[in-house]
Amino acid sequence: MQFFTSLMQRFGSGRSFPEIKRIAEKHALRDDHGAYERALSRYDADIVFDVDCELQEFIGSGKGQHTLNCYRKLRCDGRWLFEKIYAVESLDWRKCQYFYEHVHPNLEQVAIRVPALLWSMRGSRLAVARFDYVEFSPIAPHSYLEDAVSISRRLSGIGPAQPYVPADLFDLSQHYGFERCFHKTVGVLERAGGDVESLRSMRNHCEALPRFVGHGDLSRPNMAQDALLLDWDNFGFYPPGFDLALAAVLKGDLLGEEELRRLALKAYDPVSEHCSFQDFWFSMTFFYGVFLSARKAEHKLSCLKLLERNLADSSRRAVTLN
Repeated sequence: MQFFTSLMQRFGSGRSFPEIKRIAEKHALRDDHGAYERALSRYDADIVFDVDCELQEFIGSGKGQHTLNCYRKLRCDGRWLFEKIYAVESLDWRKCQYFYEHVHPNLEQVAIRVPALLWSMRGSRLAVARFDYVEFSPIAPHSYLEDAVSISRRLSGIGPAQPYVPADLFDLSQHYGFERCFHKTVGVLERAGGDVESLRSMRNHCEALPRFVGHGDLSRPNMAQDALLLDWDNFGFYPPGFDLALAAVLKGDLLGEEELRRLALKAYDPVSEHCSFQDFWFSMTFFYGVFLSARKAEHKLSCLKLLERNLADSSRRAVTLN
């Protein structure tokens, strides 16, 4: 029996993370908790699931590259838990740990609610995280953008990032969608005969601005009433207006210059001690233009031309002052 167990563990340990994701999803579709746990324990012998938990149900699914995209709702010691499993060496897991150690304690002061991380187990290849389970209904579509403004203001109110923040949490290329959208924007500009170097200068300008706590995916499925936010896997320290720009794109309306300025004005006050309004508006508009779909190339280009004019005006003012 011991030989058989050892053989099965060696068989499981030879699999890649994408393979164990597919196996886990197969067992989740069959609602087979026992097979699910055995497969994960074979993949990582350091992961031992507790037999005292009442195995309830697989709930929801995700698209994360470094997480098992099937989740569980469990009842352990009389408490409902939400279970999510990460690749142990992934940035997603490092972000999760940093968030709950350094950011989560500050959210109460800005009245943002996040399910608590109650328990975790770290193996050699996987990390099992169990959070407080909360009943969740996404916010209404009609209030989405105003709620995103409110959340953005509250997160900015925590203050700018401190020097000890790990470099990975500043790196825009680590965001799940930014780099892909940026490359598509480069393609749109090239096809239109635009100035790609100017786009890179805009990015450099925004990346040099003070950084603030950002959720990274303020979409309706992650937002509930009373500032309850789920899924912080894309958390980071982002330039001003980052979350709000993505929310404005997800809302679906095409915003012109005046609408973008009005939106920026609604969210600006909490960062006013650390960033000029012009820089806040510029940063938010830059990310709005980048996140816009390439299928909306005409509006994307109009936003970037607006920023180019702004950069040119700023340069002329600087020359005049000197």
